[in-house]
Amino acid sequence: MQPYESDFSEVRQVPPCHERRSFAWLKDVMEKLPMYRVGEAFVQSTSGKPVTSAELDTLLPDRWLRDHPDCRWEIDSIRREERRRKELRDRDLRN
Repeated sequence: MQPYESDFSEVRQVPPCHERRSFAWLKDVMEKLPMYRVGEAFVQSTSGKPVTSAELDTLLPDRWLRDHPDCRWEIDSIRREERRRKELRDRDLRN
């Protein structure tokens, strides 16, 4: 495995989440990952041991979202507003 492959393998394992803006999360994680190369998790990973360090936990989607509430994906409210506008348009067309 190439050194960069371990970084991306973690990203592939993250399940899709409809509550966060995925690109914002991914961009932030990719920007922060190089900073972790001096940490305990990197040492564990490069030695072939399982990563038991909690230092990467802040990058998990649910924890990241708590720290970045402005990136919450409000798809439900967007869809509700779209339905309301459509109903108003349809009603205007019938009259």
